[in-house]
Amino acid sequence: MPSIKLLTFFAIIACGFASADLASDRKTRCTFRCPRLTEGGCLRITHRDKDGQPNRWEVLKAYHTENHPLFYNCLGTNADLSVCAEMGKIVLPHPPKAQ
Repeated sequence: MPSIKLLTFFAIIACGFASADLASDRKTRCTFRCPRLTEGGCLRITHRDKDGQPNRWEVLKAYHTENHPLFYNCLGTNADLSVCAEMGKIVLPHPPKAQ
């Protein structure tokens, strides 16, 4: 029977491979296309109203696919859907200043 240390070792190795695969997939996998003069975004629902309808979202920049300038993906972002927006409209918020 394998020891806890051995199982932990293999779990750490497997997680390392999974994260390496995700980083590679983000660079090479195409999941959606945006027209020229737009950029890809990943939309996550952050709040729903009392009827369960989404009423707040978070938008993140999608990952560009290498060698395919119009293709993007949202791998690893837990996005609910992908969007295309005007260039420069997906702006990442500044981190809060320490007080």
